Amino acid sequence: MLRTMELIVGVKPLTIFDATATPMSAGFSASPNLATCDAIIPGASLTATNSASAPMAEMASLLDFSRPDALPERMVNEALCKDIKGAHGEMPEPIDSREP
Repeated sequence: MLRTMELIVGVKPLTIFDATATPMSAGFSASPNLATCDAIIPGASLTATNSASAPMAEMASLLDFSRPDALPERMVNEALCKDIKGAHGEMPEPIDSREP
């Protein structure tokens, strides 16, 4: 996208990545398409939260969510896993992608 903006305003590429990027000029035309489109209404609630009976809900109620990145990562991942797979869902062991 940056490459396209550079071309529109006549600025030389700032980096090699900009210079080699494919401009998005194919997405533009000389005459606008003013046709309307229909919105897709979400099928799931965007404001729903887990109930007090959700797996690990009691444990999660004791955690301090006021500080970013302060939660025990493994515990939060386990809670997410159980929410997705069910109360008896097993969380897979973490994989360290840095290991060969």
